[in-house]
Amino acid sequence: MASDSRLLHRLRRTLVSLGGTVQALCDPTRGGSAAALNEIARASTVAVEIEEQAVSVPWAVAPACDLLGPDPLIVADEGCLVAFIASGRTDEAPADLRSLPFPRAARPSGSARSCRPGHSDA
Repeated sequence: MASDSRLLHRLRRTLVSLGGTVQALCDPTRGGSAAALNEIARASTVAVEIEEQAVSVPWAVAPACDLLGPDPLIVADEGCLVAFIASGRTDEAPADLRSLPFPRAARPSGSARSCRPGHSDA
């Protein structure tokens, strides 16, 4: 059995070295990426919009979700983190992260914008 757990200190260190480019980091282990995005959005008073097809879903997770029904965004996501990167710098951070020995490619998959507390202001 293979584990999807991994230490995230190299990933976090690489992101922190980008300075003010990183706006927020969150661990999606409990509640998946959807919970992490919601947590950051509520704490930061932003509305988050993601491009689901751009979200990296492990090869073994997608068919299991298709068979059992849960959305891959709510499944526990160990060994990953959700990072909010400053607008205009979203190409720089993924390029730096791809130099690390992680199996999934880091890539931009959404955006955030200011909103009133408790509203999406769509």
